Amino acid sequence: RRERFQREATVLQTATRSGVFPELISYEATASEGILRMKKIAGETVMERIARGYRFTDNEVLSMLDRVLTGLHVDLHPRGYVHRDLSPNNILVNGHNDSLEVRVVDFGSVGVDATGTISGTVAAGTLGYCPREQWEGNAVPASDMYALGATAYSMLTGEILKTPYDRFNFDKIRDRSVRKLIKKMTAPLEAGLFQTKRYQTAREALVDVRKMLGQVGNG
Repeated sequence: RRERFQREATVLQTATRSGVFPELISYEATASEGILRMKKIAGETVMERIARGYRFTDNEVLSMLDRVLTGLHVDLHPRGYVHRDLSPNNILVNGHNDSLEVRVVDFGSVGVDATGTISGTVAAGTLGYCPREQWEGNAVPASDMYALGATAYSMLTGEILKTPYDRFNFDKIRDRSVRKLIKKMTAPLEAGLFQTKRYQTAREALVDVRKMLGQVGNG
């Protein structure tokens, strides 16, 4: 437990450029655990908003993706870290439409990716929002792409994914370009013949998201 807090503090101390992650005020280690003090963040979780019947617009979802992908690209993945638990419970939102604010919380599952030297091999994450390779203990940056795409799917459809075997019904996503984006984010890590391959990096997905921002409707 203490190691988890220490790991979270270490990541937060350096994940400051994007402004997407919590601001760490102080960290205090005790004999058995740690105490993290972070700046208070206004808002509610994506899960809470979905639970009360709210349906996010295409542009709100794209804005969320833009913010979180930027954080991954700037602050986490270049340092070899994988969040490993992006889900509706760990993304906070405040406001609506063009004024939507987005923050990512809960770094307790952060690990070094499977190509690193520190163990990133322990399975972690939220059922329904983790790709197969992560449950097998091989989290890589593209694993965060899947989790983020699955979260976007829930924001658009109102469906909460509960198991790794839940199937996506992409026909529920009305905008064709948004549908294509989410399908690519949640595609297999290694595509077979005639299959789409998942985005391998946050930067790759971010390029497509920014092309789409402002070009889709608000439905």
